[in-house]
Amino acid sequence: LAFVAQPAGRAPTVFRAVAVSATEAAFENLELDFPQRITYARPEAGRLVASLAGVRNGAPRRIEFAFERVACDAASGVAGR
Repeated sequence: LAFVAQPAGRAPTVFRAVAVSATEAAFENLELDFPQRITYARPEAGRLVASLAGVRNGAPRRIEFAFERVACDAASGVAGR
């Protein structure tokens, strides 16, 4: 299993799965400078945390993105477009 990143149309970069469970998937490519590890975790229903981790300029670095499920409001006029 692999995750292929291709941000902004750049050449594909492959991250191989190193851990997969019902609540987390972690992918690594240790040949890169940053990120070396991409993780998706579901700490509870309706929440997702994505993280990028690795070494940048010789120092460990981690960036997290937290997502939460929200209800769609069909009355807002967005539905049906």
